[in-house]
Parts: sequence; C-alpha cells; structure tokens
Amino acid sequence: LWFRSIYIIDEDSGNYGIDIWLDFADLLNEINKISIPFKVYIYYFEPWSLQRLFQKINRSFLINRLKFLSVPIQTTSQRILTLMRRNYDITEVLNIIRAIKSLNSEVIINSTIMYWFPTETQEEFSDSFRILHYFDNTLYVCYSWKKWTYSSSHYIKLEFNELTKRVLFLKNIYNKFPERIDWAEISSEINSFLKRLKNLY
Repeated sequence: LWFRSIYIIDEDSGNYGIDIWLDFADLLNEINKISIPFKVYIYYFEPWSLQRLFQKINRSFLINRLKFLSVPIQTTSQRILTLMRRNYDITEVLNIIRAIKSLNSEVIINSTIMYWFPTETQEEFSDSFRILHYFDNTLYVCYSWKKWTYSSSHYIKLEFNELTKRVLFLKNIYNKFPERIDWAEISSEINSFLKRLKNLY
C-alpha cells in the first residue's frame, strides 16, 4: 500500500524462526525482495544473534533497507559478559557495528549499557564509554539487584560509594555528550541512595 516503514519490535529478533527452521537473516532477506521502497527499523537484535547471523544477511538489505538498529551490548567487558552468561565476543560485535556503518552511513544504531554490575571495576565502567565511537546513541542503565537473578545470588554487591563514582562520572559524560547518551533513572530499589544524590537530578 502506501506504507514505507516496517518496524520489527520484540525482545530479541535474533530468535525468530527457531520453530519453523528459519532464522532472522532469512526473514530480512525475504523482506529485501519486496520491490517497493521502504525502510526497516529493528528493536532489538541481541548481540550474540547478530554475531551469528551477520554474514548471512544480504548486504543490499543493510545498504538500502536498514534505517534503525538497536543492539544492547550491556558492557564492553568480556569478563562481565561471561558473568552475565552471555556468549558473544564484544570485539567482534563492535566490528560488525562498524561494518554496518561503513555500508550505510545513514543507519541509526543505538545500544544499552548496564553499569554497577557486581564486581564491575571503575576501569571497566569507564571503558564502556568507548562505544560512543560506534553507536549514535547509548542508554546507560543502573544494574537492578533482583533476588531471583543468578547474579544477585552468586556475586557480591558493589558498595554504594562505587555507585556514587559511576553516577558522578556518568553525569559528567552526559553533560559533554547529551546527544549521544541517554541516562536512565536509577531503579526504585535504591531510592534511598537517590536522596543522597538529589542534587544531580
């Protein structure tokens, strides 16, 4: 008809087709065969799925169809990714993002970073800001301590003074690059800490 945009919205597009012996790359390649001009917006493409399927995606789709892509990498620390039980290689995923950008400079790619994950060092947190060179926009969210998660039952929680350092650092970076960073509000679980930092908001 007259529609010129396709939005693919789910928790992980990369899981598409498992029940019908297809995958997300197959879907994108089929969409790419449609003759009318339109753009595709993808929310979200889990990094491991992107790493696994990237070479299979038709390059003409990436060049002519893709308009927006969200890839929530969570952290740039391979050590923390292992603790999170995530299987992708962060260097390879960032190389894929760079490759997509080289094919289509107009595509908008965003990501999500989780900070204050148990055992995260200040150096690992600071290193996460290097992705500003790869993504058009990044959402930084504070790790939420939930009793039912594997991490909360197996890892030691960081002290609030470490969170203080991260929030102050994040606010400073946000002030410098407001167009490249979104700063999510800290979870309700640590509202008492918010009161100590109310001058930041």
